[in-house]
Amino acid sequence: RENTIQSEQVAAGEVEDELTTKRSDEFGEFVDTIDDMRASLRTQIDQVQTMRADAEEAKSEAQAAQQRAEEAETEAREQAVKYERVATSYAETMAAAADGDLTRRLDVSHDQPALETIGESFNEMMETLETALGTVVDVSTDISTETSEMQQAGREMLDGVKLADQRATDIQERTERQQSELQATTDDLGEVS
Repeated sequence: RENTIQSEQVAAGEVEDELTTKRSDEFGEFVDTIDDMRASLRTQIDQVQTMRADAEEAKSEAQAAQQRAEEAETEAREQAVKYERVATSYAETMAAAADGDLTRRLDVSHDQPALETIGESFNEMMETLETALGTVVDVSTDISTETSEMQQAGREMLDGVKLADQRATDIQERTERQQSELQATTDDLGEVS
């Protein structure tokens, strides 16, 4: 009766406990055969459970790898958006500089090292260019001021020459008049004497 209960338990899927019998007849051999099947089933179940655990672990690793890949893709997209935003800002500033606005500078306060290097170089170049053009403007202003002063001095000299010429003409006319009057007086005196 105990062997029947044990056989029913194996048939129901309970394969943990070993089937034992004290009998050595055909029925005992039958129980031994059922126990061998039970042991084989137990081994197969253990293998299936190990494979299932391995599959679950592989699935977890695959999901983790997929998650990492999705995060890397998201980060790459975010970096691309940041690069595009910085590049657009750089392009606008450079276009303004090309149009003559030498006061604009590139914003290098971001986490894009390659673009930061480009921005710093551009800003240094613009500083140098602005300083050089400032010097040219200062020299041009000085030359313009000095030219205006020289023109004014030339006009004043010309006015002075015109005034001197006018005065010389007046003096000559008075001298000629006085000479003519003196001659007339001399002639009058000559007739009186």
